[in-house]
Amino acid sequence: MFALILLMQFFEKPDVDFWGTKKKGADPPPWVEPGHTPPEPVVRLLEEPTHENARAYLQWQEDRLARLRAALEAIEEVQSSAPPTDRREILYFAQEGCPHCAEQDRRLEAADLGERPLRRLTPRDAPELWERYKVTATPTLVIDGRVLRGLRTRDQIEELTR
Repeated sequence: MFALILLMQFFEKPDVDFWGTKKKGADPPPWVEPGHTPPEPVVRLLEEPTHENARAYLQWQEDRLARLRAALEAIEEVQSSAPPTDRREILYFAQEGCPHCAEQDRRLEAADLGERPLRRLTPRDAPELWERYKVTATPTLVIDGRVLRGLRTRDQIEELTR
């Protein structure tokens, strides 16, 4: 039984032959980066640079480019449909009846925000913004794109809005 286990472990090594030496061809070609397996059209073209393989490679690249263009269009569509926000605007996500939000209200009123507008949002006001910033707790502030979850002091707020 023990010998069977040893034989199984030995033959599970695909790059070693029967005598325990490294198989010929086990090393990757010099154009392959360590830890990287190139796509099949690239391998075929580099191993056998024929007109047929070159055409297959170019077709593969055209297909990739078409998929990338479609992905970019989808991203641009999502970005254009998202409500625009002023980068200077402070988004404040709060819920009615939340004691932490009531305390954050007091701290925001006392804070010097400079010329920055403050926009208080409840779940009903702008659910798409709640989703966009992945707000799961209140109070949450978004200042200059940074999502800050939890209660913030007046000094912290003023420092972040400078």
